[in-house]
Amino acid sequence: MKDKKLSTFLIILLYHILPCKKYLLRWNNPNANNGLCTLCGLPEDYMHMFCTCTRVNSFLQDVQQTILEKCMVNIDFKNFKTVIFGYKQRYTRYLDLNYLIVIVYYTIFKYYCINDTYRINIHMLNNELKIRQVQLLSVSYTHLTLPTICS
Repeated sequence: MKDKKLSTFLIILLYHILPCKKYLLRWNNPNANNGLCTLCGLPEDYMHMFCTCTRVNSFLQDVQQTILEKCMVNIDFKNFKTVIFGYKQRYTRYLDLNYLIVIVYYTIFKYYCINDTYRINIHMLNNELKIRQVQLLSVSYTHLTLPTICS
């Protein structure tokens, strides 16, 4: 992956050094909030932070639905292995899709760091794509369109 921030994000996630409340509690950090999610009060680990928290549910459903409609690919965003290893990583035709998956989860983490009570939405993902100068997605009202990934 050419993007150093995204590569670093995946590495620190893989080695369990990305901060979430579970690890902050283990590291005796005062911001640990007893290891509980600030928004919903459930124990916060990576699975919760990226896949099951109420602040990311509708966002991941929107992304999943759009990819299913446009690419005819059903990606299970609730499966944490998808974050780490990607979707069918052995096939080069899915490289752009896997790049998008990493950006989706990086966006979740980035906005979590800014304020852990934000509800993530499609516009936040679009902003992240603009920062990276990626033309994989565009926002049309409240729905995503995928003009180049699935052609």
